[in-house]
Amino acid sequence: MKKANGRRVFIWACLAAGSALVGVLARGWSNQRVSRAQLFKNANQDLTVRDIPIAIPSDGQLSRDVSVQDVREFLLTLGPHWMQQSKVDTIIHAFRLWGPNAVFPDQLFRRAFPDRHFWSGSEMDGLFRSTEEYLRVFERESPLLFTLSDGIVCRTAPSSVPGSSNGALVHDDKLLRTFASLGYSSTTPLVAMRAVTRDPESGVFEHHADLVQGTIRDLIRGSVNYFVVEQELEWTVESLCRYLAPCRSWTNRFGDRFTFDGVAEKLLSRPYGVGSCQGLHVLYAMTVLLRVDDVCEILSVEIRRRIESHLKWCSRDLERRQVQDGTFTEVQGSKSVPDLFEDRSDWISRSQIVFISHNLEWISLAPEELRPRHEVVVNAARALMEGLRPWSMYSRSGEYAPLSHAGSALCSLIGKTPTEICQE
Repeated sequence: MKKANGRRVFIWACLAAGSALVGVLARGWSNQRVSRAQLFKNANQDLTVRDIPIAIPSDGQLSRDVSVQDVREFLLTLGPHWMQQSKVDTIIHAFRLWGPNAVFPDQLFRRAFPDRHFWSGSEMDGLFRSTEEYLRVFERESPLLFTLSDGIVCRTAPSSVPGSSNGALVHDDKLLRTFASLGYSSTTPLVAMRAVTRDPESGVFEHHADLVQGTIRDLIRGSVNYFVVEQELEWTVESLCRYLAPCRSWTNRFGDRFTFDGVAEKLLSRPYGVGSCQGLHVLYAMTVLLRVDDVCEILSVEIRRRIESHLKWCSRDLERRQVQDGTFTEVQGSKSVPDLFEDRSDWISRSQIVFISHNLEWISLAPEELRPRHEVVVNAARALMEGLRPWSMYSRSGEYAPLSHAGSALCSLIGKTPTEICQE
Protein backbone atom coordinates (compact mmCIF):
# COMPACT_ATOMS: atom_id res chain seq x y z
CA MET A 1 0.00 0.00 0.00
CA LYS A 2 1.19 3.49 -0.78
CA LYS A 3 0.09 4.62 2.65
CA ALA A 4 2.69 2.29 4.17
CA ASN A 5 5.39 4.74 3.14
CA GLY A 6 8.81 5.36 4.59
CA ARG A 7 7.61 8.08 6.94
CA ARG A 8 4.85 6.08 8.55
CA VAL A 9 6.79 2.82 8.64
CA PHE A 10 9.66 4.45 10.51
CA ILE A 11 7.41 6.26 12.98
CA TRP A 12 5.35 3.17 13.64
CA ALA A 13 8.52 1.19 14.28
CA CYS A 14 9.32 3.71 17.01
CA LEU A 15 5.83 3.48 18.46
CA ALA A 16 5.26 -0.26 18.05
CA ALA A 17 5.62 -0.89 21.75
CA GLY A 18 3.01 1.73 22.66
CA SER A 19 0.65 -0.81 24.19
CA ALA A 20 3.41 -2.06 26.48
CA LEU A 21 4.06 1.52 27.52
CA VAL A 22 0.53 1.84 28.84
CA GLY A 23 1.35 -0.23 31.90
CA VAL A 24 4.24 2.04 32.73
CA LEU A 25 2.09 5.12 32.32
CA ALA A 26 -0.76 3.69 34.38
CA ARG A 27 1.59 3.37 37.35
CA GLY A 28 2.75 6.93 36.83
CA TRP A 29 5.59 8.14 34.67
CA SER A 30 8.76 9.96 35.59
CA ASN A 31 8.22 13.63 36.25
CA GLN A 32 11.69 14.33 34.98
CA ARG A 33 11.50 16.64 32.01
CA VAL A 34 14.20 16.64 29.38
CA SER A 35 14.94 20.03 27.88
CA ARG A 36 14.54 20.63 24.17
CA ALA A 37 18.22 21.56 23.88
CA GLN A 38 19.29 18.25 25.44
CA LEU A 39 17.05 16.10 23.27
CA PHE A 40 17.64 17.84 19.95
CA LYS A 41 21.24 18.98 20.42
CA ASN A 42 22.49 16.83 17.52
CA ALA A 43 19.60 17.56 15.17
CA ASN A 44 19.71 20.02 12.28
CA GLN A 45 18.67 23.41 13.60
CA ASP A 46 19.01 25.32 10.30
CA LEU A 47 15.34 25.17 9.33
CA THR A 48 13.86 28.66 9.01
CA VAL A 49 10.38 28.78 10.50
CA ARG A 50 8.04 31.77 10.81
CA ASP A 51 7.04 32.84 14.29
CA ILE A 52 3.42 33.44 13.22
CA PRO A 53 1.95 31.41 10.32
CA ILE A 54 0.62 33.35 7.36
CA ALA A 55 -3.05 34.18 7.95
CA ILE A 56 -5.54 33.73 5.12
CA PRO A 57 -8.61 35.90 5.78
CA SER A 58 -11.91 35.53 3.99
CA ASP A 59 -13.49 38.52 2.28
CA GLY A 60 -16.93 37.60 3.66
CA GLN A 61 -18.40 37.16 0.18
CA LEU A 62 -21.80 35.98 1.47
CA SER A 63 -22.17 38.38 4.40
CA ARG A 64 -25.21 39.97 2.73
CA ASP A 65 -26.74 36.82 1.28
CA VAL A 66 -26.79 34.33 4.16
CA SER A 67 -28.75 34.85 7.37
CA VAL A 68 -26.29 35.28 10.24
CA GLN A 69 -29.09 34.30 12.61
CA ASP A 70 -29.59 31.00 10.78
CA VAL A 71 -25.87 30.28 10.95
CA ARG A 72 -25.90 31.17 14.65
CA GLU A 73 -28.73 28.71 15.32
CA PHE A 74 -26.76 26.02 13.52
CA LEU A 75 -23.56 26.75 15.46
CA LEU A 76 -25.40 26.54 18.77
CA THR A 77 -25.97 22.84 18.01
CA LEU A 78 -22.23 22.24 17.46
CA GLY A 79 -20.98 22.67 21.01
CA PRO A 80 -18.47 19.82 21.52
CA HIS A 81 -20.02 17.53 24.13
CA TRP A 82 -19.16 13.86 24.06
CA MET A 83 -18.16 11.13 26.43
CA GLN A 84 -14.69 11.72 27.88
CA GLN A 85 -12.85 9.25 25.66
CA SER A 86 -14.26 10.32 22.32
CA LYS A 87 -12.31 9.88 19.11
CA VAL A 88 -9.43 12.32 19.00
CA ASP A 89 -10.11 12.91 15.32
CA THR A 90 -13.60 14.15 16.20
CA ILE A 91 -12.25 16.45 18.90
CA ILE A 92 -9.75 18.04 16.51
CA HIS A 93 -12.60 18.97 14.17
CA ALA A 94 -14.20 20.88 17.04
CA PHE A 95 -10.86 22.45 17.97
CA ARG A 96 -10.29 23.68 14.41
CA LEU A 97 -13.81 25.15 14.28
CA TRP A 98 -13.90 26.85 17.69
CA GLY A 99 -10.28 27.55 18.63
CA PRO A 100 -8.58 27.64 22.04
CA ASN A 101 -10.60 30.46 23.60
CA ALA A 102 -14.11 29.12 23.02
CA VAL A 103 -16.59 28.67 25.86
CA PHE A 104 -20.02 27.07 25.64
CA PRO A 105 -22.56 28.53 28.09
CA ASP A 106 -25.35 26.11 28.98
CA GLN A 107 -27.96 28.80 28.45
CA LEU A 108 -26.95 29.11 24.79
CA PHE A 109 -25.71 25.79 23.47
CA ARG A 110 -27.95 22.80 22.94
CA ARG A 111 -27.02 19.26 24.01
CA ALA A 112 -27.83 15.86 22.62
CA PHE A 113 -26.66 14.27 25.88
CA PRO A 114 -27.51 16.29 29.02
CA ASP A 115 -25.08 14.30 31.20
CA ARG A 116 -22.00 15.16 29.11
CA HIS A 117 -19.98 18.32 29.59
CA PHE A 118 -18.86 20.70 26.86
CA TRP A 119 -15.19 20.62 25.98
CA SER A 120 -13.95 24.20 26.34
CA GLY A 121 -11.41 25.60 23.92
CA SER A 122 -8.75 25.55 26.64
CA GLU A 123 -9.46 21.87 27.40
CA MET A 124 -9.05 20.96 23.73
CA ASP A 125 -5.90 23.07 23.54
CA GLY A 126 -4.46 21.19 26.52
CA LEU A 127 -5.36 17.82 25.05
CA PHE A 128 -3.39 18.52 21.87
CA ARG A 129 -0.42 20.36 23.36
CA SER A 130 0.30 18.38 26.52
CA THR A 131 0.95 14.66 26.84
CA GLU A 132 0.07 14.92 30.51
CA GLU A 133 -3.40 16.23 29.69
CA TYR A 134 -3.85 13.77 26.84
CA LEU A 135 -3.06 10.75 29.04
CA ARG A 136 -5.45 11.91 31.75
CA VAL A 137 -8.22 11.52 29.18
CA PHE A 138 -6.89 8.64 27.06
CA GLU A 139 -5.25 6.70 29.87
CA ARG A 140 -5.22 3.40 27.96
CA GLU A 141 -3.79 4.85 24.77
CA SER A 142 -0.23 5.52 23.66
CA PRO A 143 0.65 9.22 23.74
CA LEU A 144 -0.30 11.39 20.77
CA LEU A 145 2.97 13.37 20.62
CA PHE A 146 6.33 11.61 20.54
CA THR A 147 9.84 13.01 20.31
CA LEU A 148 12.43 11.57 17.98
CA SER A 149 16.02 12.71 17.58
CA ASP A 150 15.07 15.28 14.97
CA GLY A 151 11.65 16.57 15.89
CA ILE A 152 8.25 15.83 17.38
CA VAL A 153 5.81 13.58 15.51
CA CYS A 154 2.09 13.09 15.95
CA ARG A 155 0.69 9.56 16.07
CA THR A 156 -1.55 8.67 13.15
CA ALA A 157 -3.40 5.38 12.80
CA PRO A 158 -5.73 5.03 9.82
CA SER A 159 -7.61 1.79 10.30
CA SER A 160 -10.63 -0.06 8.96
CA VAL A 161 -11.24 -1.58 12.39
CA PRO A 162 -13.87 0.49 14.27
CA GLY A 163 -12.53 1.99 17.48
CA SER A 164 -8.93 0.96 16.90
CA SER A 165 -7.75 4.51 16.25
CA ASN A 166 -9.78 6.37 18.86
CA GLY A 167 -6.72 8.01 20.36
CA ALA A 168 -4.87 8.86 17.13
CA LEU A 169 -5.40 11.19 14.21
CA VAL A 170 -6.10 9.73 10.79
CA HIS A 171 -4.17 12.07 8.48
CA ASP A 172 -0.53 13.11 8.35
CA ASP A 173 0.09 16.58 9.84
CA LYS A 174 -3.55 17.18 10.68
CA LEU A 175 -2.59 18.60 14.08
CA LEU A 176 0.06 20.87 12.55
CA ARG A 177 -2.47 22.09 9.98
CA THR A 178 -4.89 22.90 12.81
CA PHE A 179 -2.26 24.90 14.70
CA ALA A 180 -1.44 26.79 11.48
CA SER A 181 -5.06 27.62 10.65
CA LEU A 182 -5.66 28.85 14.21
CA GLY A 183 -2.60 31.10 14.06
CA TYR A 184 -0.47 29.37 16.70
CA SER A 185 3.05 30.74 17.03
CA SER A 186 5.82 28.27 16.23
CA THR A 187 7.24 29.03 19.70
CA THR A 188 4.09 27.70 21.40
CA PRO A 189 5.11 25.07 24.00
CA LEU A 190 4.34 21.37 23.55
CA VAL A 191 4.94 18.52 25.97
CA ALA A 192 5.64 15.18 24.27
CA MET A 193 6.71 11.70 25.34
CA ARG A 194 10.18 10.51 24.45
CA ALA A 195 9.80 7.85 21.77
CA VAL A 196 10.09 4.14 22.42
CA THR A 197 13.42 2.93 21.01
CA ARG A 198 14.92 -0.49 20.33
CA ASP A 199 18.34 -1.90 21.11
CA PRO A 200 19.64 -2.85 17.62
CA GLU A 201 21.60 -5.83 19.02
CA SER A 202 19.06 -7.44 21.31
CA GLY A 203 15.96 -6.28 19.48
CA VAL A 204 14.41 -5.42 22.85
CA PHE A 205 12.28 -2.29 23.08
CA GLU A 206 13.29 0.24 25.70
CA HIS A 207 10.41 2.28 27.14
CA HIS A 208 11.08 5.90 27.96
CA ALA A 209 8.51 7.67 30.08
CA ASP A 210 10.28 11.02 30.16
CA LEU A 211 8.20 14.04 29.26
CA VAL A 212 9.96 16.32 26.82
CA GLN A 213 9.42 20.03 26.51
CA GLY A 214 9.38 21.29 22.94
CA THR A 215 7.53 23.71 20.72
CA ILE A 216 5.42 23.70 17.57
CA ARG A 217 8.67 24.44 15.75
CA ASP A 218 9.79 20.93 16.72
CA LEU A 219 6.53 19.54 15.32
CA ILE A 220 7.29 21.38 12.07
CA ARG A 221 10.81 19.92 12.09
CA GLY A 222 9.35 16.46 12.55
CA SER A 223 7.05 17.03 9.59
CA VAL A 224 9.92 18.20 7.41
CA ASN A 225 12.41 15.51 8.46
CA TYR A 226 9.99 12.61 7.90
CA PHE A 227 8.34 14.00 4.78
CA VAL A 228 7.98 11.64 1.82
CA VAL A 229 6.10 12.54 -1.31
CA GLU A 230 4.02 9.33 -1.19
CA GLN A 231 2.27 10.40 2.04
CA GLU A 232 -1.03 12.27 2.16
CA LEU A 233 0.04 15.74 1.08
CA GLU A 234 -3.02 17.92 1.65
CA TRP A 235 -2.60 18.75 5.35
CA THR A 236 1.20 18.86 5.16
CA VAL A 237 1.26 21.28 2.23
CA GLU A 238 -1.17 23.64 3.91
CA SER A 239 0.70 23.76 7.21
CA LEU A 240 4.24 23.91 5.82
CA CYS A 241 3.55 26.72 3.37
CA ARG A 242 2.07 28.85 6.17
CA TYR A 243 5.02 28.27 8.49
CA LEU A 244 7.97 28.05 6.04
CA ALA A 245 7.23 30.81 3.49
CA PRO A 246 9.13 32.54 1.93
CA CYS A 247 11.27 29.36 1.80
CA ARG A 248 10.35 27.45 -1.35
CA SER A 249 11.98 24.14 -0.43
CA TRP A 250 12.97 21.84 2.40
CA THR A 251 15.13 18.73 2.86
CA ASN A 252 14.14 15.66 4.86
CA ARG A 253 16.38 13.57 7.14
CA PHE A 254 17.26 11.26 4.22
CA GLY A 255 18.68 14.16 2.18
CA ASP A 256 15.77 14.37 -0.26
CA ARG A 257 14.88 17.92 -1.31
CA PHE A 258 11.31 19.01 -1.99
CA THR A 259 9.71 22.19 -3.29
CA PHE A 260 6.21 23.63 -3.13
CA ASP A 261 6.21 23.46 -6.93
CA GLY A 262 6.90 19.73 -6.74
CA VAL A 263 4.20 18.92 -4.21
CA ALA A 264 1.74 21.14 -6.11
CA GLU A 265 2.45 19.11 -9.25
CA LYS A 266 1.75 15.95 -7.26
CA LEU A 267 -1.60 17.39 -6.15
CA LEU A 268 -2.43 18.47 -9.69
CA SER A 269 -1.79 14.94 -10.94
CA ARG A 270 -4.47 13.56 -8.60
CA PRO A 271 -7.64 12.56 -10.51
CA TYR A 272 -10.55 14.88 -9.72
CA GLY A 273 -12.66 13.50 -6.87
CA VAL A 274 -10.04 11.05 -5.61
CA GLY A 275 -8.84 11.31 -2.03
CA SER A 276 -10.18 11.94 1.43
CA CYS A 277 -13.61 13.60 1.53
CA GLN A 278 -14.12 13.10 -2.21
CA GLY A 279 -10.76 14.68 -2.97
CA LEU A 280 -11.82 18.13 -1.81
CA HIS A 281 -8.96 18.66 0.65
CA VAL A 282 -6.76 18.83 -2.46
CA LEU A 283 -8.62 21.93 -3.67
CA TYR A 284 -8.36 23.54 -0.25
CA ALA A 285 -4.60 22.91 -0.15
CA MET A 286 -4.22 24.40 -3.63
CA THR A 287 -6.17 27.49 -2.58
CA VAL A 288 -3.98 27.95 0.49
CA LEU A 289 -0.87 27.65 -1.69
CA LEU A 290 -2.16 30.43 -3.94
CA ARG A 291 -3.03 32.71 -1.04
CA VAL A 292 0.36 32.18 0.63
CA ASP A 293 2.03 32.80 -2.75
CA ASP A 294 0.25 36.17 -2.83
CA VAL A 295 2.15 37.11 0.35
CA CYS A 296 5.49 35.37 -0.30
CA GLU A 297 6.35 33.98 -3.72
CA ILE A 298 6.77 30.25 -3.13
CA LEU A 299 5.47 29.03 -6.51
CA SER A 300 6.78 29.38 -10.04
CA VAL A 301 4.66 31.34 -12.51
CA GLU A 302 3.86 28.15 -14.43
CA ILE A 303 2.71 26.15 -11.40
CA ARG A 304 0.60 29.04 -10.17
CA ARG A 305 -1.03 29.29 -13.59
CA ARG A 306 -1.81 25.55 -13.57
CA ILE A 307 -3.39 25.72 -10.09
CA GLU A 308 -5.51 28.70 -11.13
CA SER A 309 -6.60 26.87 -14.28
CA HIS A 310 -7.54 23.78 -12.27
CA LEU A 311 -9.60 25.73 -9.72
CA LYS A 312 -11.39 27.58 -12.53
CA TRP A 313 -12.24 24.25 -14.15
CA CYS A 314 -13.56 22.92 -10.81
CA SER A 315 -15.71 26.03 -10.40
CA ARG A 316 -17.22 25.61 -13.86
CA ASP A 317 -17.83 21.93 -13.06
CA LEU A 318 -19.72 22.90 -9.89
CA GLU A 319 -21.87 25.29 -11.91
CA ARG A 320 -22.76 22.45 -14.29
CA ARG A 321 -23.53 20.02 -11.45
CA GLN A 322 -25.80 22.21 -9.36
CA VAL A 323 -29.46 21.24 -9.46
CA GLN A 324 -32.55 23.29 -8.66
CA ASP A 325 -32.50 22.79 -4.88
CA GLY A 326 -28.90 24.00 -4.62
CA THR A 327 -27.30 20.56 -4.13
CA PHE A 328 -25.01 18.88 -6.67
CA THR A 329 -24.87 15.70 -8.69
CA GLU A 330 -22.05 13.37 -7.64
CA VAL A 331 -18.61 13.44 -9.24
CA GLN A 332 -18.12 10.29 -11.28
CA GLY A 333 -15.49 8.05 -9.77
CA SER A 334 -15.44 9.73 -6.36
CA LYS A 335 -15.89 7.58 -3.30
CA SER A 336 -19.37 8.16 -1.91
CA VAL A 337 -19.83 8.89 1.78
CA PRO A 338 -22.21 6.43 3.50
CA ASP A 339 -25.21 7.77 5.35
CA LEU A 340 -25.35 6.37 8.87
CA PHE A 341 -28.89 7.43 9.67
CA GLU A 342 -32.29 6.70 8.20
CA ASP A 343 -32.81 8.18 4.75
CA ARG A 344 -35.48 10.87 4.83
CA SER A 345 -36.64 12.99 1.94
CA ASP A 346 -36.42 16.21 3.98
CA TRP A 347 -32.83 15.52 5.16
CA ILE A 348 -29.76 16.51 3.22
CA SER A 349 -27.56 13.44 2.82
CA ARG A 350 -24.23 13.07 4.58
CA SER A 351 -22.54 12.77 1.18
CA GLN A 352 -24.00 16.14 0.16
CA ILE A 353 -22.91 17.72 3.46
CA VAL A 354 -19.35 16.60 2.83
CA PHE A 355 -19.40 17.70 -0.80
CA ILE A 356 -21.02 21.11 -0.31
CA SER A 357 -19.21 22.10 2.89
CA HIS A 358 -15.73 21.12 1.68
CA ASN A 359 -16.28 22.96 -1.60
CA LEU A 360 -17.56 26.03 0.21
CA GLU A 361 -14.46 26.00 2.42
CA TRP A 362 -12.00 26.41 -0.44
CA ILE A 363 -14.33 28.78 -2.29
CA SER A 364 -14.51 31.02 0.80
CA LEU A 365 -10.74 31.63 0.55
CA ALA A 366 -10.33 31.60 -3.23
CA PRO A 367 -9.74 34.77 -5.27
CA GLU A 368 -12.98 36.01 -6.82
CA GLU A 369 -11.97 35.16 -10.37
CA LEU A 370 -11.51 31.49 -9.45
CA ARG A 371 -14.87 30.97 -7.73
CA PRO A 372 -18.12 29.70 -9.18
CA ARG A 373 -20.76 32.31 -10.00
CA HIS A 374 -22.03 34.12 -6.92
CA GLU A 375 -25.56 32.71 -7.13
CA VAL A 376 -24.17 29.15 -7.23
CA VAL A 377 -22.34 29.72 -3.94
CA VAL A 378 -25.39 31.37 -2.35
CA ASN A 379 -27.71 28.54 -3.40
CA ALA A 380 -25.29 25.90 -2.11
CA ALA A 381 -24.97 27.60 1.28
CA ARG A 382 -28.73 27.92 1.63
CA ALA A 383 -29.28 24.30 0.57
CA LEU A 384 -26.82 23.21 3.24
CA MET A 385 -28.55 25.13 6.04
CA GLU A 386 -32.06 24.22 4.93
CA GLY A 387 -31.20 20.55 4.55
CA LEU A 388 -29.71 20.41 8.05
CA ARG A 389 -32.68 22.06 9.73
CA PRO A 390 -34.62 18.81 10.42
CA TRP A 391 -31.58 16.92 11.73
CA SER A 392 -31.96 15.91 15.37
CA MET A 393 -29.36 16.81 17.99
CA TYR A 394 -28.50 13.12 18.30
CA SER A 395 -27.84 12.85 14.56
CA ARG A 396 -25.78 16.04 14.60
CA SER A 397 -23.62 14.71 17.42
CA GLY A 398 -22.97 11.47 15.54
CA GLU A 399 -21.92 13.33 12.40
CA TYR A 400 -19.89 16.05 14.07
CA ALA A 401 -16.88 15.91 11.74
CA PRO A 402 -18.68 16.76 8.47
CA LEU A 403 -20.94 19.25 10.25
CA SER A 404 -17.91 21.06 11.64
CA HIS A 405 -16.78 21.62 8.06
CA ALA A 406 -20.21 23.05 7.29
CA GLY A 407 -19.89 25.43 10.25
CA SER A 408 -16.36 26.42 9.21
CA ALA A 409 -17.44 27.09 5.62
CA LEU A 410 -20.47 29.20 6.58
CA CYS A 411 -18.45 31.29 9.04
CA SER A 412 -15.70 31.85 6.50
CA LEU A 413 -18.22 32.87 3.83
CA ILE A 414 -19.68 35.42 6.25
CA GLY A 415 -16.22 36.57 7.33
CA LYS A 416 -16.67 36.06 11.09
CA THR A 417 -15.49 33.50 13.63
CA PRO A 418 -17.99 31.10 15.22
CA THR A 419 -17.60 32.83 18.59
CA GLU A 420 -18.27 36.26 17.03
CA ILE A 421 -21.44 34.95 15.41
CA CYS A 422 -22.67 33.21 18.57
CA GLN A 423 -22.15 36.33 20.68
CA GLU A 424 -24.30 38.50 18.40
